[in-house]
Amino acid sequence: MRSTRFRRQVASKSPLQSTGARPDWLAPVLAAAAAFGLIASLWVGTAPANELTGERFPPFAANIMQGDISHPDALAGDIVYIDVWASWCPPCLQALPALQTLQDEYGTTGFQVLGINVDTNQTKAKALIERSGVRYPNVTGLSDDDLRQLGIKGMPMGYLLDRSGTVRLTHEGFRQSDIDKLRSAISVLLQEDNT
Repeated sequence: MRSTRFRRQVASKSPLQSTGARPDWLAPVLAAAAAFGLIASLWVGTAPANELTGERFPPFAANIMQGDISHPDALAGDIVYIDVWASWCPPCLQALPALQTLQDEYGTTGFQVLGINVDTNQTKAKALIERSGVRYPNVTGLSDDDLRQLGIKGMPMGYLLDRSGTVRLTHEGFRQSDIDKLRSAISVLLQEDNT
């Protein structure tokens, strides 16, 4: 009885409730979203992604999904953009062809994109790669511990590594405008070797 009275008092004081602008279902949806965010952060780790900036990219074990590269160490001496993605992530789907464009532009200059797919259904992920026209290497099968080390907060999650394998830039999410920023960062790293 007490909690019902409290809800009535709170509701009567809310200007949104009195105008009918806030639907009754909104509070449970927001609570569920907050709980999901907490669970997701516990699953992938609580360290911020930029904690890897300035550090060597952590080692991991993976299965080759496409291409012949299974780890950034195989790309030693190249500038590498690692894209952690999933087929259920709409921004990831936009990033795939955009990253292929960067691979096409800079691939002959010592730049390589490496995708890390986190899907449990590899058939769906492989089909998506084919439909997207992605030709850069992709791996899968990272353990939960390996993913936790990456400090992933959102998808897609990107890491730009210099030629020594050090993370120089991390990026969460994807918008088409991000490509120009990434292009600039790649150019800076490419020029570092020429100076």
